[in-house]
Amino acid sequence: MKVDGADRVHVRREIDIMRKLQHPKIIQLHQVCDMRNEIVMLTEFLSGPNLFEKLNDTRFDLNEQKCIGIVKQMCEALAFVHSLKIAYLDLKPTNVIFCSRKVNQLKLMDFGQSRVCAPGETVRLAYKTPDFVAPEVVTNETVHFGTDIWSLGAIVYFMVSGKLPFGGENGEVIRNNVIDGSFDLNSNEFTQVTDDCLDFIDRCLQRDRKARMSAVDAIQHPFLQPLHRHTISKVRIAPWEMSPKLRAMHHVMAKEGSTPKLMCRIENATGNEKITWYHNNIALDTGFTVDDEEVKALRRPAEFTLPLYNRAITEGENVTFSVTVTVHPDPIITWFKDGQKITFTEEDTQYDCTSDKGLYSMTLKRCDSSFSGEYSVHAKNPYGEDWSKATLTVKPKAAKADITVRPMFRRLLSNMEVEENQSARFDVRVTGFPRPTLVWEKDGKEVTPTQHHQIVWESNHDCYLICYNTFSDDTGLYKVTATNSAGTASCQAQLTVKPIKYERKKAPRENADLIAESKRAKLARLIAGDSTPVPMNERAK
Repeated sequence: MKVDGADRVHVRREIDIMRKLQHPKIIQLHQVCDMRNEIVMLTEFLSGPNLFEKLNDTRFDLNEQKCIGIVKQMCEALAFVHSLKIAYLDLKPTNVIFCSRKVNQLKLMDFGQSRVCAPGETVRLAYKTPDFVAPEVVTNETVHFGTDIWSLGAIVYFMVSGKLPFGGENGEVIRNNVIDGSFDLNSNEFTQVTDDCLDFIDRCLQRDRKARMSAVDAIQHPFLQPLHRHTISKVRIAPWEMSPKLRAMHHVMAKEGSTPKLMCRIENATGNEKITWYHNNIALDTGFTVDDEEVKALRRPAEFTLPLYNRAITEGENVTFSVTVTVHPDPIITWFKDGQKITFTEEDTQYDCTSDKGLYSMTLKRCDSSFSGEYSVHAKNPYGEDWSKATLTVKPKAAKADITVRPMFRRLLSNMEVEENQSARFDVRVTGFPRPTLVWEKDGKEVTPTQHHQIVWESNHDCYLICYNTFSDDTGLYKVTATNSAGTASCQAQLTVKPIKYERKKAPRENADLIAESKRAKLARLIAGDSTPVPMNERAK
């Protein structure tokens, strides 16, 4: 992004905040390139849509169970941000991004509005649209962590009802509705929504900022607890060959005559597990059933979210091919060259294979022409497979004589003023390969070495032109041009020779002191009224 002085401060603040936010539910900043007029921020790759696009996708069947999974991830991200005394202040559907189109894992992005909330510091915020912003933002009051909770409640309201909580015909009406803070949970859109969800929305959309629950309280709210919902527990990343593991169960309290439901949470589940329940150490005659929604979430075929791409390198360099696969169960990754499987061993010094949380990489070391060819990677798990291919081209090293670098002045000429009869020296430093030749000019005419002008090379890169005993005709525009087979470069400067001014010196008169003393004595006698004649010296006579 292009930045000027004021924007640069805001961008640097966003970069400083993002470097602190190391969390799986927040987009990660990998590198920053700070140039003269622009700053480039390199973040992790996300191929999925934002939340608004996801909700508008007709193929996405949104229900309260999926809503719980999405909201809980947003709450986890907000809780981490707030734990660092940072307010997000820009939570809206377009800033919630899914990792890919086929998974429901998401991340928060765009921290340009975020602020560090230091004790005693007042933070106010500008906004573009009031749809998901809190009343304190609209009225230009102090914002804090609770501002994010209001936005969270507005998003949940929008997800379960399909309409904005403070919608209106235009921006002014929406703004007034937000300031008023009243919303309707009794419309027809909420007839199928549970009471826990309605209570969650109500606790978020409190007009008083201090009355809203915190992000940690939101995570612990009954609406997001698996104890009361048929939601699927989050499975951790692990090799798909690992056996399933049971997580701890929660106690359940029920009234007499009601039908309680116990739930077990399974890591690394495939949906084919045989489950046996026990009551007081006695096995119960029951089976394990999985809802269609659970099966769909657990059984996902392998898919590359970051595929391979063609590469071109020079002999002797290293190259790394990387892909990402963010599905469960984890796939088996196999690498191929020209259709032949690559086998990795500990003694192998040319190939290296690594994997880390869904990122799979293969490094080729000290490549030569034999490494050129088509490389492919195959990912497979019990429910599907995927391929990705790319071509590697290894170019021979260019001969040293063929390498050329155009001239470039590392030290430029600078304007100079000298007095007549003084020496003037112009210094330059120039680089390039082959070594450039220099041509010096004065007012368009070439300057050649004479007794008056000397051209001296101090080193392979440093050269100077010196003009001895300058006079007025040496004033002018001096230019130096560097040339080699790769190109040319030049620079110039003005030399001004000031003429010497000669002033005539007055010779002192003989007996000057005696004459001055006689004048003072005569004047004194005249003032005193003394008419005595004043003696005159021989010169005065």
